[in-house]
Amino acid sequence: MPSRAEKRIELPISKCPALVANMRSRLAVVVTHPWGLLGGNKENNVVLAAVLYFQKQKISTLRFDFGGGQIGRGNKQVAQVQEAASYLLKELGPNSPSYI
Repeated sequence: MPSRAEKRIELPISKCPALVANMRSRLAVVVTHPWGLLGGNKENNVVLAAVLYFQKQKISTLRFDFGGGQIGRGNKQVAQVQEAASYLLKELGPNSPSYI
């Protein structure tokens, strides 16, 4: 469930569903979830607690569900985290974060 500050987006390349909060900060955080096979997703209670903490500090956040298979070396997941960071750097407008 999104916080009040978050809006639903889809990452442009992987099409992973995501929630982003643009707090107009120079810092942003990508919060990832525990392994999907153990029940992890962007709605995980630890993930939610982390994004709420950063949003209270007025720091932009992005959380998303990893796409694709959950077994392997994690190369797809690394690419998806990079995509999420790139989204934050490019798409949040004139106040895009300088640091992720």
